[in-house]
Amino acid sequence: MKKNAVNSANYDPIQRLNEVDSKVQVPSGIELQIRRNLQRDSVKKGEVLLEMNTVCDRIWFIQSGLFRSHKKVKGREENTWFMKENDLMTDPKSFHTGEPSKHSILAMEDSIVYSISRHQIYDLCERAHAFEHICHLLTWEYYTKFMDYWDELTSGTIRQRYNRFLLLFPGLDDRESVSVRHIASLLKCSVRSLHRIRKK
Repeated sequence: MKKNAVNSANYDPIQRLNEVDSKVQVPSGIELQIRRNLQRDSVKKGEVLLEMNTVCDRIWFIQSGLFRSHKKVKGREENTWFMKENDLMTDPKSFHTGEPSKHSILAMEDSIVYSISRHQIYDLCERAHAFEHICHLLTWEYYTKFMDYWDELTSGTIRQRYNRFLLLFPGLDDRESVSVRHIASLLKCSVRSLHRIRKK
């Protein structure tokens, strides 16, 4: 039976930042400024947060809901990642370089996110080295996780790819909003092949 979204009523973006490095916490003065700058948004299913070929100038923290990142390959849409509760969401390259993103980010469920702009983050980084350290690790964590997992999800047999998907995205296979087509797109296989694997 497919499941609905997880309830994350007590979510706090500051706690997510403090989880990046247990030895370094967000300084109290910076925390106050972050809370003032954070923008809370309710995002409807199907709404696009980041358009392809536009600059990604925000980092989002997902309180509840589910998103997918996708790009165009030979005119076809291909999923590149899923982001859910407690995940960080951005395009690291576009965010840091100011170059247009090759990806789009779309809500798969009604969601709640907090976000902060690139300008605000850079301003806070200049004020506190500890926060700069956290931001560096946060975006590096996001980038390396994507790069490491990407190879695992797109190479090997379809069975191997699907098993890795289940390990990397626990519970996502049971989400009502996630279709076999979405998963097949991420794993670079046909819907028919994935159906066959799941039945075994």
